[in-house]
Amino acid sequence: MRRIEFTGVSHVNDEVLRRELLQLEGTYLNTVALDRSLARLERLPYVASADAALRPVAGNLELVDVEIRIQEAPARRYGVGGAYSGALRARLHGYFVDENVLGTGQQLALRAEGNELFFSGEITHTDPYARLDGVSRTVALAARRLDRLTVDSSSFDAELRSARLEYAYRIAEPRDDPAPGARAPSFEPERRHGAWLAFGVEINDVDVAAGTAASEQLRRWVSASGGRGATDAPLDASFETADFAMRWINDTRGGDAFPTSGREQTLALLATLPGSDVRYYRIDYDATRHWPIAERWTATLTTRAGIGGSYGSRELPSLPPYMNWLAGGPDTVRGYRDGTLGPRDSSGRPYGGDLLVAAQLEWLTPWPRRWEERVRAGFFYDVGNAFSVGDTVFTDDTGAQLDYGFDGSELRQSVGVVARLRIPLGVLSVSYALPLDERRHAASAFRRDDVEKLQLTIGVDF
Repeated sequence: MRRIEFTGVSHVNDEVLRRELLQLEGTYLNTVALDRSLARLERLPYVASADAALRPVAGNLELVDVEIRIQEAPARRYGVGGAYSGALRARLHGYFVDENVLGTGQQLALRAEGNELFFSGEITHTDPYARLDGVSRTVALAARRLDRLTVDSSSFDAELRSARLEYAYRIAEPRDDPAPGARAPSFEPERRHGAWLAFGVEINDVDVAAGTAASEQLRRWVSASGGRGATDAPLDASFETADFAMRWINDTRGGDAFPTSGREQTLALLATLPGSDVRYYRIDYDATRHWPIAERWTATLTTRAGIGGSYGSRELPSLPPYMNWLAGGPDTVRGYRDGTLGPRDSSGRPYGGDLLVAAQLEWLTPWPRRWEERVRAGFFYDVGNAFSVGDTVFTDDTGAQLDYGFDGSELRQSVGVVARLRIPLGVLSVSYALPLDERRHAASAFRRDDVEKLQLTIGVDF
């Protein structure tokens, strides 16, 4: 291999393309390495296609040149959109992403999202080759404001400002590199196949407040975090934390919108470092597995588990309220109102828990056949709930203490039918569920479930 030349390139620096090559100049021609190089090039979001042509070197039969023809794809994406869920109602978001800043292959992204309950904004910069061995570096600044956790939760004000530095390393390439010309769908531009390991530190500056109408649990947490104020007056607190974060991601799914095989796993660990004003930890594990059954059916098993708590000298009851898990709804247990399962505060409103256990099993098929590329329909079985295993004290309206610790008999279950429609930049999901063990007629409102059989979620960019 004497020389490798790129043609058709006008917006990408030469070194950005060459660092993806496994076939190198000055080495023996290896067609497998060349094909894999083309596949790596096509995984770049600003490369639409890449193909190679061999050119013999005149006068020397032992040498060959390679021309790699590149067809560039738009590197900038932007838009506005909306989504809907029972817990957060309708919300709007906007974004701008430049995947190839000044031809360097670095990414700059700005995102904002909000509704009547919250607003968040973030700006990130990612250098995918901060080190030559493939370590990427991301720097992010973010701000977030909450008025309450969900539409059903007690009032709770929180303002969070953060700065994050993260390094990520690909520890495994995708098991099967896509063939040249085969690209992931445009509505999944940020999917990263293979296995990744990321480490980072995030500095947070937080202000929280609980008014006189807030629940006892919210006021106790604000007071324990350094809250100031009289017993019958609003409480507010300010604190800073330095969080260490680790994420492991393993994605072997295909590029289709409705995968029929493969899996995706994410393990995330977060813990505040010594010196932080408040100390807590949180562990999340999400896993999705797809496999084909029968002729046209696909089974999908999704599991979610999480646990968190506080540690250190300051006696916090548990996690910050805005980090609690909420159960019920399309992401955990369908048939129950979004975010209403699990612990309830002294006002009888959803508070969330520091332990989450949930699983969803679906059997889907393309139906009707004439819409095979856009629709999946089938059946599901869900089970799960949120629990409180920390030191948060819960009481009902009579003052009697409630125990929301883990209990297998408190896991809620449901079965039903679901349909998903792929629209240009998102998915619309409709489900009808039959709860199997709801407590709709429990004597205490603190143990009574909010059933919602028909549920709709929409995520759309336009």
